[in-house]
Parts: sequence; structure tokens; C-alpha cells
Amino acid sequence: MVVYSFFIFDRHCECIYIRQWLNNVSSATQPLSRPVTASSAATVATSVAEKPTSGNRLSMAEQAKLVFGVIFSLRNMVKKLCGPEDSFLCYRTGHYKLHYYETLSSLRFVMLTDIRTESLKSSLHQIYVNLYVEYVVKNPLSRKSTHCELLAEATGLKHLSINQVAKDNNCYDTFDEELKSWEVDEDKLLDAIEDDVKKGGYIIDWHVCDIFPKSWIDLVVVLRTDNTVLFDRLKARDYSDKKLDENIDAEIMQVILEEAREAYDEDIVIELQSNETDEIESNVERITAWVEQWKANNNESED
Repeated sequence: MVVYSFFIFDRHCECIYIRQWLNNVSSATQPLSRPVTASSAATVATSVAEKPTSGNRLSMAEQAKLVFGVIFSLRNMVKKLCGPEDSFLCYRTGHYKLHYYETLSSLRFVMLTDIRTESLKSSLHQIYVNLYVEYVVKNPLSRKSTHCELLAEATGLKHLSINQVAKDNNCYDTFDEELKSWEVDEDKLLDAIEDDVKKGGYIIDWHVCDIFPKSWIDLVVVLRTDNTVLFDRLKARDYSDKKLDENIDAEIMQVILEEAREAYDEDIVIELQSNETDEIESNVERITAWVEQWKANNNESED
């Protein structure tokens, strides 16, 4: 297999990563052949693209725009011709093959290779799961921040990191020398976010939930982690023995889950497992479906 170039586009259609090894992208301006969808492998007979000459090479930014324009058009064409359940996977010209993978959060991974390369859908998925998630949005604890970032991308909601809010607004009370952590002034914290949160559209990211007024909350998601996995994650952050014990004990006793059930209606409190990277995507998919259903229900109520 020969790899020519690799692109990552975010949900706003911006190219956030590009790497080129061989320049074969300019062929994308020529007629296409062999478009492939998830349910078909139709062949379209078209003219073979000419190899680009060194005199008309595009800049990296121009190549990214060109590539995205091509996949955007083909993606929409596939959905119109084959229905919303189908998806665009790849296409081939006489000189290169473009492979495409889109995540639930609308991240697009594109790789250009030689024409003999088989489908790279599973490989691009693994790049997303094992590299992008692990090194771009990974959180070393139960990965709640990872879930929040991906959920924000998938739904358009705003990710509100309470740790960051506390830092930005100095919402601290005292410093616990034994645990090596700050105790948050909850009243000051709530005052800092109240005006924004009341407007709606926020994903509140913190290790506890019961301090937030019931009227602010539509869904509570408690991420659970196996004790051995949690221990390794906490140890990697150099937690003290006491802090390790407190966190492990809290997980064993389901402290956060029970507090959530006591503070809010039980039907809006759900628990999800967060042990493996693959679980992140399924969790985000489940929560996204809930958000979309909530929007639909509330739009019907307003009508």
C-alpha cells in the first residue's frame, strides 16, 4: 500500500490536520471513477485522469478545500441516490483512491492511496478510536471530558468544564494539603455560571452533580469505571494514597450515582460504563439520540 496524503476535517468543515507524503491530490479535479458506498460497489466508466504536472501543484490549504469539496458532493449524492441509511466510503480514479470515514460527531478522516489498496474504513476507524480519541480528547479518569467534547461536537451543545470555570473565576475556598487539591466554593461557582446555564444548551462537566439546581438539569449521566481500570488511571496522575482510596471507595459504594438519584428524578439519571475506548463512541451515540428525542418532544410541546 502506498499512502499519498491524510486529512482530518472537523464538524465545521475546517481541515484540522493534513499530512502529505506524495502529491496526487490534484487529480481530484478530474472526472471520477468507481464510487463505492456502504451497500454497493458500482462502477462508473469515465475518462482516466491525467497526472498533475509540477507546474500546477496546489498549496496544502487549497488541496484540503478541494478534497473536502469532492467528498461533500459525493457524500450528498450517495444519500440522495441510495437513501440516508447508506454512506459514502471511497472512490477511485486512474491514479489514486480516496478513502473516507465519518464519525458520529461529524469528524471526517480522509486518506488518499494507490488504486490497489482495499477499503480502509476499519483502519480509519482505528485511527479515530486509538489515536484521535486517545491523544486529542482523552481524559485520564473516567474520560468524562472526552465524552463531553465529542458530545458537544455531535449535538452542537456547549461543553462547560466546571474545573475551568473554577480556575477562571477563582471559585476556591481552601487547599487540602493532604489530598493536594482545592475545595471549591460552591455558592461562588453557581453564581459564576447561573446566567449562562439558565439559557440552556450546556453540557456540565464535573465529578459531582447534586449541587446544581434541579430546574437546570434535563439529563444526568454518571460514568462508571471498573476499580482496577480506575486505579491505573488515578495512579497515572500521581494521586496520593488517601486520594486514591477515597476515589476507589466512592466508586465501590456508588456514591455519585446515589447522590444523583437522590437529587434528581430517577428517570433522568442514567449510568454508562467507561472502561474501554470503544465504549466512548457508543455512549456518545446513546446520549446524542436522547438529546435529539428531547428536542423533538419539546418542539412538539411548543407547537
